[in-house]
Amino acid sequence: MNGHRRIRRLTLVWLVATVGCRLAPADRLAERPPHELPLVVALSLDGDPVTSPELSFASIVDLYPTSDGRLWVLDDQAGASAIGRHRLRIYDSLGHFVRDVGRNGSGPGEYRNPAGLTELARGAVALRDVGPPPRITVYDDEGRFERDWLLPSGAYAIVGGRAVIQADADGLLWLPVTGRSSRNHRSTTYLLYTPDGAARGRALTPDLTSPEKTSVQLSQSLVNGGVRRVGWTLPFQPERRWAWSPFGMLATINTAEYRVAFASFERLQDSSTAAQRPPHGVPTRWTEISRRITPVTVPDPERQDRWNALHSEVITFPGGSDLRIPEVLSRKPPLRDVRFSEDGRLLVMVSTPSVKSEGRWREPEAYDVFSTADRLLGRVRFPLDFHLVRLRASRACGVVRGPDDVESVRCYTINLPPEPASPISGRVSTPR
Repeated sequence: MNGHRRIRRLTLVWLVATVGCRLAPADRLAERPPHELPLVVALSLDGDPVTSPELSFASIVDLYPTSDGRLWVLDDQAGASAIGRHRLRIYDSLGHFVRDVGRNGSGPGEYRNPAGLTELARGAVALRDVGPPPRITVYDDEGRFERDWLLPSGAYAIVGGRAVIQADADGLLWLPVTGRSSRNHRSTTYLLYTPDGAARGRALTPDLTSPEKTSVQLSQSLVNGGVRRVGWTLPFQPERRWAWSPFGMLATINTAEYRVAFASFERLQDSSTAAQRPPHGVPTRWTEISRRITPVTVPDPERQDRWNALHSEVITFPGGSDLRIPEVLSRKPPLRDVRFSEDGRLLVMVSTPSVKSEGRWREPEAYDVFSTADRLLGRVRFPLDFHLVRLRASRACGVVRGPDDVESVRCYTINLPPEPASPISGRVSTPR
């Protein structure tokens, strides 16, 4: 009898081990980080303001790598978005200074308060100037003035933290004109223009409601009888983020989970334009992307430092010392943000362990890179001092913040695997 029991017990152990071996690889695959994509420095723009002023920057507003390998850099020389102190410069593919483009002013080819760049057909570059007056200026690939046109008087209300001008796969310019993002429960409106300045209606993003956040609220009575409300959100709270695609789509995430959903814009017709159509060859819906990912743990010293910083800010307000501040979360949301490259690849920004540098906790940027056919190409990790601004083809360009917050420019070449030939293939649904 004991022998039969032993055989049954061994059989059960063998079955469990066999099933475990069959299930474990798939489970490990779901949790395993993507292939790491190597980085190589392609160029670096960093110079002394006195000896190399053409390589010195005060506050970089935007930078754009064009299809011919050049880099356009828009810099606010005053360092605080002061009108009349900007420079727009072109550098070649090796980082050598080529020329200044335009100058401060209100005449043709000049700018008052430039805010962003995008590339049009044949290498021309469009500059959005919030003015006043707000307008679009187009330069050829050598930086010579071609044309400009004025925008409606309310078009200088820009969505904070987003690109102020972008071009889709059909060459239409998309200009955000609302002052609040969808994270504040309002859809964003885009004005659409041809590269010649002809209005082509509007597009609205869907209403995307953000998840509830844990916050600290404080109400203060004012002398006129009113009430002032002040609030602080605890670090690492989940939030809704979205990104615009040059194929005319939206990617949306809730940072609490690794899941990317896609939606199309609502196209509105202005009285002066013909019936609208989706951008050429673009599907109305992409298939959702989801992955399993291990959350990043927040170490106790970081949690305590962030709690102390929040507490120090709260108690500066009358009544703040009486508020109870909850503990900082012990895990970060899996995702931080979502965006697209200039050629339509999806970039999912994942959370990474923080590093304490110069007395503050900072988080290096890392992105999962998907092809235009939704295939995961790998993960790219950038150094702590680097902030990605644009990714085009295999070139990633961004801002480096050095000691004393001095800014410079750096571009990396990313070793990306080959992509499918069609940008609208793979798991993308068929247009209706």
